[in-house]
Order: sequence, then structure tokens, then C-alpha cells
Amino acid sequence: MKKRTITAVVILLILLISSISQGMAKNFKFYFDVFNHWAVETIMWASNDVKLFNGYEDGTFRPDNNITIGEYTTLLYRAGKIQNLINDNTDQINDSQTANKILPYIDLNQEFWGYNEIITVADYINQQNRELDFTGIFPGNRLEPNKYITREEAVVLASFFTSPPLDNKESSFKDISSDYKYIKPLNDLVNNKIIEGYEDNTFRPNQYITRAEAAHILMKLYNDLNFLKDKYLEKIQLVNVPPYRRFMLFGDYENITLSNDDRLYRRAIATLEYISIIRYIPYEERHLYDLNPINTLQNLKNSGYWNVVGTNYYLINQTNEAGKLDIYIYLDMLLNYIAREDITHDESVMIFEIDYSNLENLDIVTFALDKWYDSELDPEKKMNSIFLKSKIYSDNKDYIEAIKLYDSDEYFDLEILNSESVEGQDVDQIIEEVYVENMKINFLELSDESKKCYFMNKAYLLLLNNQYYDAEKILRDGWSLMNSSDYDKAFIGAIKQVLVEIQKYEKTQNQEFENSSED
Repeated sequence: MKKRTITAVVILLILLISSISQGMAKNFKFYFDVFNHWAVETIMWASNDVKLFNGYEDGTFRPDNNITIGEYTTLLYRAGKIQNLINDNTDQINDSQTANKILPYIDLNQEFWGYNEIITVADYINQQNRELDFTGIFPGNRLEPNKYITREEAVVLASFFTSPPLDNKESSFKDISSDYKYIKPLNDLVNNKIIEGYEDNTFRPNQYITRAEAAHILMKLYNDLNFLKDKYLEKIQLVNVPPYRRFMLFGDYENITLSNDDRLYRRAIATLEYISIIRYIPYEERHLYDLNPINTLQNLKNSGYWNVVGTNYYLINQTNEAGKLDIYIYLDMLLNYIAREDITHDESVMIFEIDYSNLENLDIVTFALDKWYDSELDPEKKMNSIFLKSKIYSDNKDYIEAIKLYDSDEYFDLEILNSESVEGQDVDQIIEEVYVENMKINFLELSDESKKCYFMNKAYLLLLNNQYYDAEKILRDGWSLMNSSDYDKAFIGAIKQVLVEIQKYEKTQNQEFENSSED
């Protein structure tokens, strides 16, 4: 009796909250038949957070009812669509000839409510080029979409919507033998912790799956797909760089007496920053800003203004999209950078994030980076000079040199530098003036964030160089060495991303082998 009273109070509270927040309640689905059900949280997630399930018109979910082949396939379609795994091609789906090539079932046509979804899922599965396709899961000339789906069929379908597992352990279900025809799909889902089985350690492949069980599988599938959706290896990562650093002065303007040129420079930079945020300068504020900041910077440069790094940096960034700048603008900036001691770490990061792929010779760029490395005392910040050096190499498709940086404890070599003068400045003389003895970094004393960036960046470069197995190894070794749960998601996602590339590579190799055998 007490339990019923508590339940009634909960229902009244929900109705009260719903009446107060009508806007929220209008879109929120709640079913009165899921109280105290083991999957209540999963069902709420699948109905509201991602809106996979709609429930029934009478306000019930019917969690222990079985689910049909058509319903389950449609749910997979919705999850794949939301996660951008499935690209819907409506024209192709509505083409009956194309549809018949995808699925030959005589009991499936456009009159069926889930026709489009089933055809799309089948087409996606068939394009995976695995040993099994959709008709292999449902053989014959009849699909029977209103028939209840078995746990076996549900698992095999789900296996096409999961990321590669990190482990290849064999499942230990009592009712599944090692020669089970779907052992690999089952093992993949078990290793990805999507399928758990029952308390008696059985899988029960021929048992019909319930709506609650389907919701449970779909929630885990959906979360697992985030590892494929999010890109963990797509660029060189840096350590502790502030999110907003687009506009800096590249010099100390606080502790000096400002000249007229200094004021013009600061006003031009402030204008560029203002326009980047507001998009335009209001008429009533025009007297506060520079109406032609790029022209001002160009004039300052031509007049010999001392802050060459600053003027050239903004000239490169603001005008580079319109076409290639004179190569000497880059070299002037780097030579001025080498000769100065007042450029901060964050300003250095901005300088070396510039695209240098249009330079034929990277010697002066790499030397400037080494100057930064040697003059920087903080080992965490020194790492960014290495990371950006590898980025510049990789931007120029020199992946081998980029990878070498991560295997070497030496980052300075005078012999690679070009001794020719640039615009009247002697590079050798500048090098001689700023050379500082190379200081090595103790890797084990670095922060976890620096270590994570090291392993991620090296794996990213190995991936670019098609060294897939090496990339997987460095990620697994790094994850094991760090032993930090804070970065588990990053390492898991990165490893899975590499495993996807390995699957593609091995598939290509197998196809090439088959083609050569036929010849």
C-alpha cells in the first residue's frame, strides 16, 4: 500500500511539474508503464535525449513486449542518421529498380511504413563489403518485417553500427560455441560492452528481443558511435594554449613611451580585433578606429617600423587568402623573431601556426623554432615548439622528418641552415648571436596533458604516413604508460579511429590480392 502511495505522489509531482513547464512538457515523453522497470532510465534516454522511440498513442511504452524486424531496423536507421553514419539518398530509395537490387523481398514495398528506413539500412550494410550482407542475415525472398526479431538477428544488425573493439576476446556464453556462425559480430559487441547476456551467462540467440532490451542496445550503440563521429586524430595538438589569442601585439607596449608609430600600430590591431568580433565599425565609433588598418600596417612596414614580427604577422594573416605574399614578408618576420627576446610563448604559437607550405626552403623556419625551443625554460612550453615544428613538416608532406622529432632528443642543427643573406641581413650572424645550448626535456616529468599530446601527435603523423600499425602501437603504449583515466576517452577514440583505417587498409589489400589472383 505504501509503495502505491509513493508511486501516486511521484505521478502527481510529474504532472505538477509538467503543468508548470508546459513548454518543456510538450516535447517530453513519459510512459506510465515503465515505473520500477530495470530499463526506465534507458527508455527515457531513448525517447527524449535522442528521440529514437515514440511510444504508443495510449501513453505506454510496453517495455517487455517484443519488437519487430521493421521496428528494430528503423531504430538503427534513426541512430545512424543522427550520428551521421548513414547518408540518406531518398532518390535512390524511391527508385524501385535500385531498391529491388538492394533487397529482393516480395513482401517489402513502398506501402510498408518502414520501407525507406529498411532499404537505407540494407544499402548501408551491403556497402560495408563484409562476408555478410543484409540478405545473409534475412535469407529467402520474404523479409516478414512485422515478425519479431531474435536476439541473434538484432546483434548481427547492430554489429554494422559499432566501432572496432579494442580487444578481441572470445565471448564465454554457455550456449554459444566457438564455431557459432555469428561469433565475430557477437564478440565485437561483447568487447564493446554493448551485449552482456543474462545472469546465467547465456546469450539465448533464438529468443525474441524486447523493446526495453532494444533500447538498451541502442543507447550503448549510440554512445559507441561517438568514437567514430568525434575525430581524435585530425591535427597537431598543443599544450595549454588559451582559447582566445587571435590578436596580440607581439611586443611590450605597456612599459615603454609610445611613439606615434606605436599608437598607429596599436590602433590598427585593435581595429582588426574589433572587426573580427562585430563585423563592421559603427558610424558613430569610426573616429576611434582605423578605417584602413592593413594599409597602415603596410606603411609602417615600409617605413622601417621596429615591430617587424607584428606588422608582417598581420599582413600575412589578413591578406594571404587573396594570394601568395612576397616570400620576404615571411623571412623578415622570422629573422626579426630570432633577433628578439620579448616574444611570449602564446605569441610564438601564433607565429608558427601560420601556413608555411608556400616556402621552398624551411631552414629559417626550423631554426626560428629551435631558437624558441632553446630560449624557453618551461618544458611544457618547449613541447609546443616541437609540436609546431612537426606540423610545419607535415604541412609540407615531409612526414618522416615530422615523426623523427618525436623519437629524438636533439632539436637543433646548424648545418641545415641556409647561410645566404636575406634582404641585407646575414642569417649566419643572427644565428651566432642568438644560439643557446640545447636543453633536453625529461619526458617523465612532463604533465599528463603534454604526454597525451605527444602520443596523439605522433600517432596522427604515423597515420598520415600510412603507418597504421605503428600508430596503433604508440597509442596503446602511451595509454598504458600514462595510466590516467582522465584521458581514457581520448585514447580509446584515437585507437578506434586507427582501427577503422586498418580495416580499410586490410580490405584494400585483400581486394588487390584477389584481383591479382584472378589475373
